Amino acid sequence: MTSFSAAPRAAAPSGISQSNADSSPLPLSPTSAYYIRRLLRQNFDRLHSVVATGAGLAADPFSDILSVLRSLYLDQEEAEKVATELDRLAPLHQGLTSRTGGYRKELKELEDRIFWLLGLKYEAQEQLGNILVVDDTPDNLRLLTATLTQQGYTVSSAISGPLALKAVKAKVPNLILLDIRMPDMDGYEVCQALKSDAATHHIPVLFLSASHEANDKVKAFEMGGADYVTKPFQIEEVLARVQHQLQLHALQHRLEQQNEKLQDEVTNHRKTAQQLQTQEQFLRNIYNGVEHAISVVDVLSNGKFHFVETNPAYERLTGLSQERLRGRTLAEVLTRDQVQVLQVHYQTCMQTRETVIYEMAFPRSKTDFLWCRTTLVPLCNEAGRVVRIVGTTVDISEVKALQAQVSQ
Repeated sequence: MTSFSAAPRAAAPSGISQSNADSSPLPLSPTSAYYIRRLLRQNFDRLHSVVATGAGLAADPFSDILSVLRSLYLDQEEAEKVATELDRLAPLHQGLTSRTGGYRKELKELEDRIFWLLGLKYEAQEQLGNILVVDDTPDNLRLLTATLTQQGYTVSSAISGPLALKAVKAKVPNLILLDIRMPDMDGYEVCQALKSDAATHHIPVLFLSASHEANDKVKAFEMGGADYVTKPFQIEEVLARVQHQLQLHALQHRLEQQNEKLQDEVTNHRKTAQQLQTQEQFLRNIYNGVEHAISVVDVLSNGKFHFVETNPAYERLTGLSQERLRGRTLAEVLTRDQVQVLQVHYQTCMQTRETVIYEMAFPRSKTDFLWCRTTLVPLCNEAGRVVRIVGTTVDISEVKALQAQVSQ
């Protein structure tokens, strides 16, 4: 293994020019980079970053691997060493995946190394799998147990069908290698018992049999078997089929977990939507029921103001319905004199971003006026620009009349 810092470090200090760091190409071929991104895509839901937030680009299935390496390692020389190592590891991993036989342990070690160099690590130490081997022939049992153990699997064995069922109840395996021809209880019966039990029906069963008859194979699959290997078997074939079934089983389990998570998210989303709908209806009832007149006006980019919504009290006070006001500017629904006065107050509220209070007389007739006091409250976006103004208007005609009487 090349001797250099195994763990990715922080991004280069600010004193190092990024353009200088990017000027020299890193020795990672496009083929290796593509293969590494594929590995990331296959395992990304089980990985987490070991790099401090902000210390470098986070690797993901869509990353430019070269950019990730330049951001994770301090200098060009170190980044080149890591790129060289990844360019060596990627073909090794690809070569092992294409070979027949059990190389799961070696593949796992290569994956750990590749992900670690990219600042990633599995969420938890992945177990290669628990396997139960069931065969009434001791030599077969010893051979399979020893070979699978050497590959890194956790292996238990049973020499008969009844013992196999007891072993499964004690510890549920990830895969069962099951001989068909056994005294007292054959493999078909064992498989049928497993598939009829809700606690064990999901376990994949790989049948082992000396029979090459098509009927026996068909029956094995009808019983719920996942695969079938004939004796005398080649150990490389058994290991390849074991690895394939465990990968399928792990993928199915991960998909089920993701599906459960999505279902939970959907349920929570529905609950949140219902709560928001209830709260909105509650606020709507308050909004429609208050005696104060409320108007909501949007501030357009061209500086104009147009009505978004008004409550029933506003219509009772001004005689202007929501249908008439919604989506219209001040000039479209009010008189020129009213617009001139309101425009000044709305612009003041927008420019100062502070609450504005003003009084204004609305003519009811040629001789009668309705005096109102309005409070304008600005609402700003994240950039601090006023995008909406909420106005609350109250009738102060009686107050004005009393003031007039007192002043006489």
